[in-house]
Amino acid sequence: MARSEFLKVKAVAHLSGVSSHTLRAWERRYQAVEPRRTETGRRVYTQEDVERLKLLRALVQTAGFSIGGIARLPIDDLRRLIEDSKNGKAAEIEPPATPGRPLRRSILNELLSALQEFDLVRLAQTLDQALLKVSPREFSVGIVLPILGEVGMQVERGLLSIAQEHALSVTVRSKLLQLLETIQQRIPRTENYPRAVIGTAEGDLHEF
Repeated sequence: MARSEFLKVKAVAHLSGVSSHTLRAWERRYQAVEPRRTETGRRVYTQEDVERLKLLRALVQTAGFSIGGIARLPIDDLRRLIEDSKNGKAAEIEPPATPGRPLRRSILNELLSALQEFDLVRLAQTLDQALLKVSPREFSVGIVLPILGEVGMQVERGLLSIAQEHALSVTVRSKLLQLLETIQQRIPRTENYPRAVIGTAEGDLHEF
């Protein structure tokens, strides 16, 4: 392939529908694509990379797959999964989540995917669905704490931006307040009323 046929990050993001932030995260964490480098160190991509990213995006967003489970599959397998999902066969490959850990992992994967795409509507909707599916304790301990921790680590590694972390914090805070208001309506306030404490390291000013 001639050098002029290689595509830069901005063009790939436009053609594939995968944002540059998500593209970088999928590269570094999952090796979804392996870009070539120019003499100056810039990442460049092929048309096959674009097709691969389109397939991965479709499988994650519309078929419910986690990027970690499909990122390294051969492109022919990705095409087959797309066809299977269109024909209603996706459940045979990746069964729907059941109560417990699989459900929790499914929710966390969806939250992370929405945040990588900076899709704040999907992020909020996923948290709303989680509130309906799990108990308040499971939501707080099994969903909120892990996603905050995971996103914090990804920000440190440069896989997500501070803006994405802040967007998550704002959205989670809103849902926790919603949950608290619901609990307050159901449980009369007494001296033994349940309490919760949120803390951060000294000097670490956080959204909460």
